[in-house]
Amino acid sequence: MFQPRHVLAAALSVCSIVAQSISSNIVGVAVDPADAVVPGAEIRLVEQASGAERTTRANDSGLFRLNNLPPGLYQLSIAAKGFKTQTQSGLQLASSETRDLGRIVLTIGSVDQTISVGAQVTPVQTASSEKSSLIDGKQLTDVAIKGRDMFSFMRLIPGVVDTQMGRDVTAPGAIGGLTINGNNTGKNFTVDGITSLDTGCNNCVASYVPNLDTISEIRVLTSNYQAEFGRGSGGQISVVTKSGGREFHGTGWWTHRHEQFNANSFFNNQTGLPRARYRYNVAGFSVGGPVTIPKLFNTQRQRLFFFASQEYTRQLESNPTQTRYMPTALERNGDYSQSVDGRGALIVVRDPASGNTPFAGNRIPATRANRYGKAMLDFFPLPNFSPAPGTIFFNQANFQQNTSGRHPRRNDMVRGDFYLTSKINGYVRYVKDTDDQLAVFRSTQFDGYPVDHPNPGFGVSGTINYTISPTLVNEATMGMSDTVWGWFSPPGKQPLNSLLGNPPRLFPLPTAPESAKGSCPVNCPSDYLPNFSFGAVPVNVNDHLKTYFSEHQADSRRSFSRR
Repeated sequence: MFQPRHVLAAALSVCSIVAQSISSNIVGVAVDPADAVVPGAEIRLVEQASGAERTTRANDSGLFRLNNLPPGLYQLSIAAKGFKTQTQSGLQLASSETRDLGRIVLTIGSVDQTISVGAQVTPVQTASSEKSSLIDGKQLTDVAIKGRDMFSFMRLIPGVVDTQMGRDVTAPGAIGGLTINGNNTGKNFTVDGITSLDTGCNNCVASYVPNLDTISEIRVLTSNYQAEFGRGSGGQISVVTKSGGREFHGTGWWTHRHEQFNANSFFNNQTGLPRARYRYNVAGFSVGGPVTIPKLFNTQRQRLFFFASQEYTRQLESNPTQTRYMPTALERNGDYSQSVDGRGALIVVRDPASGNTPFAGNRIPATRANRYGKAMLDFFPLPNFSPAPGTIFFNQANFQQNTSGRHPRRNDMVRGDFYLTSKINGYVRYVKDTDDQLAVFRSTQFDGYPVDHPNPGFGVSGTINYTISPTLVNEATMGMSDTVWGWFSPPGKQPLNSLLGNPPRLFPLPTAPESAKGSCPVNCPSDYLPNFSFGAVPVNVNDHLKTYFSEHQADSRRSFSRR
């Protein structure tokens, strides 16, 4: 249960209603074999998955233009009196693209005769000056990646450098490791034209990231893009989600990774540590098709379509092995007669009350010990290994630990597309990420006080297109994205002040319950441990213990030093 008094950093919620159009256009000119224009030619465009149809006519200059087309695979037919019908199939239209088909030569003949032409596999972009790259659905399906993270495909794009080498699974901060044309900031990430970024952290975290099986295409604009993309100068990553078609389709998947397939690290083998737990299970499904009731509704399967998907991620995230120096049993009782630095020289403990002369036998008398200092030392775990002479950690560390933290995630997506008439079409889409990480070694450099990091997010969007005339189209798009960024100690895992013997504080904590309105001042600190750090030698000393307060961040920190 989420309790406000356990909040360690205030949750950040960001809504975005900035939209960019993902609809595309097709332009061309109909001409005869003598390169003379053919005015009034009838143009018919069919989206092959849904069967949605758009028609227009060439103007007096033979020019035709079909606007506000959703990305997809199309078939174009051109018919004119005295000419054979020309058909181009396999026109793959990407998002925000203007495809210039150039001058299409019609062959003299009867209109009931048809000439079929296959579209170019890699057409040259001549209608705009932007530099962009497309990762289509076939590449998303055929190229194997380890963690089902869509940002892994950015390595295929010229000019993009990915500094995150792991990418074990999809993560909200995955976009932060990308550099586009030398720029690692100012990037923009959109899903169906709606920004999916936490703008409060300089666009470093995505509100949600669709799973791979929900993505129709990924387009990356690196330079010279149009003014509508001016929100981010560091590159644009645009994702278009899948829609349903006239036929039912579905997929299911499960991937599994386990530490038993991994080799142990060199230093773990040297010190006898086992492999850290490394376990990933990613499973999910997707299904799409027409919304139809036989003989009653949408019997032609061309008016209403759906697509839905869920992906479940279960993981134990491994962490770097902690190698530290912890207080020994002798040191906890004031005996430093065996405490040496990294060179093996005795660490001399001096008595400040007698002119900094060394304590006899390098031992602090029990009568001089401070109970709070003793409690601090006892808070840390005892040493658990003794490095052999000549090894890298000899006289440097006496404690090692590795562990993993759970990090379950779930991605949900549902989309509905409608083609009410040849003039009215659109879609609505909802995506949600459920994300809850148990971060170990976050508050302490030893296991025992993990921090819970919930980071859920969601996004909704919708578009409606209305073709007023062959030369006038109205498109309306609206959407919102939202994310939560929170840190708090799980119940029963709070690092409370009592662990240090309740050292004195400058100001007393309020005694009234924090939940009682009006009984607590503006700053309501929780009774957590303060900040304290240990310095000097050995070099791998447990050097800090982070402090977390309530959401009000009361400023009651203290600092202690070991010399």
